[in-house]
Amino acid sequence: MIRGIGTDIVSVERMARSYARFGERLCRRLVHASECRDCLKRPDAAACLARRFAAKEALVKALGTGFRAGIRPTDIAVTHDELGKPAFSLHGEVAHLVERQGIHTIHLSIADEREFAVAFVVLEGNAF
Repeated sequence: MIRGIGTDIVSVERMARSYARFGERLCRRLVHASECRDCLKRPDAAACLARRFAAKEALVKALGTGFRAGIRPTDIAVTHDELGKPAFSLHGEVAHLVERQGIHTIHLSIADEREFAVAFVVLEGNAF
């Protein structure tokens, strides 16, 4: 049963301006430590951060919580399988919330172009 859907779009240019201003400090606030290491190694670091942050926003919208009540972007890591399919690794309060809500599958799609990064999330779980 579908328990939630969420989508988000992030301006790559806006992320690039924020990254130019705050650097690694921005990275540490927006993404999990493993993602920060990955993004900062890339020539498109701002686009990488935009994609990851769009995914996190889409997830918390699907959950219906936003970033509050102990849910932090750094507790959500975007990972990829061996074929490049994106997924989440959840930690802290967001992991507990997903478990409490009976969500067993999280589908994630991420896309980007030069100007924008977009993510879409579908949550599947047990009936209420």
